[in-house]
Amino acid sequence: CNKISKEIEIPSKVKQLLVVNKSESQFYLYACIRMGNVWHENSSLRTKVAVGKKGLAKPDEKIEGDLKTPTGIFPLGTAFG
Repeated sequence: CNKISKEIEIPSKVKQLLVVNKSESQFYLYACIRMGNVWHENSSLRTKVAVGKKGLAKPDEKIEGDLKTPTGIFPLGTAFG
């Protein structure tokens, strides 16, 4: 989680992140929470996930039907309660 926050500027008002990252040949979803200025992973929520058949599309290069998963920062809002 801290690696992501060093690579991407995350606004200070953001306190939680869901991050998809590749480890060897598998993709995983990580849940992260900010405590002070440090991000911590909730490792009990780590889970394997599937991505597009043709991998990941770079930010702003996603084309509908290209069989790639979009990458970027996307707000979730209140969809989960």
